[in-house]
Amino acid sequence: MSAAEKICDFLIRASNPLRNIGPDQFPIGIASGALLDYGGERWVLTVAHATGNMGNWGIEAGFEEGLGAKLWRIGPMTFMGLLNFATGTSESLDLAYARVPPDLQPIFEHRNENEQLIKRVPRAILKSDLRSAPRKRKLYGFAGNIKPKSGPPVTMNWLLTELVCYPNLKFIGEDDRYHFFKLPVTHPGHEEFKGTSGSPICDRQGNVVALVC
Repeated sequence: MSAAEKICDFLIRASNPLRNIGPDQFPIGIASGALLDYGGERWVLTVAHATGNMGNWGIEAGFEEGLGAKLWRIGPMTFMGLLNFATGTSESLDLAYARVPPDLQPIFEHRNENEQLIKRVPRAILKSDLRSAPRKRKLYGFAGNIKPKSGPPVTMNWLLTELVCYPNLKFIGEDDRYHFFKLPVTHPGHEEFKGTSGSPICDRQGNVVALVC
């Protein structure tokens, strides 16, 4: 495995597919999230603009032969904001989270369109004090699933996504809410990133410094 492949291998395992579960228990929307151990608890972190519909969300935990993807049900996310006690005003932040069991360990199973297994490995559980900040001399990356496609069942309902990885982001600046990173390629358009919202942006040492917005 080349150095670039090793980087993407980690980034893919660090990004957990989130699924908005519809009334028929089939996914009707996708996002991404990071599993993080913090304060003695395990959390899923993602972004509010992708999961803020108060819908029934789940995290992809693995694959059951003959049944398909297995989801651990999260339910609605919790959201974070800022409250100004002096003015009595509040401001929403683009951050959502939920506490999950400390032993929740999703499995990444890369399968082709014929459901043939290519690779099966545990997802990465990140550890952070939530104080890591990006620096301009380091490289960062993220991965996630995009372009969901679904269709009528043959033997069951199906959902396919495309896996992408961007391993060589450069930190270029920040404001009071966001960090800004430059892609290693020409920006392909926002449609090419729908589904990666909430993916952790990590450095080469596996430290998470931001979430994809």
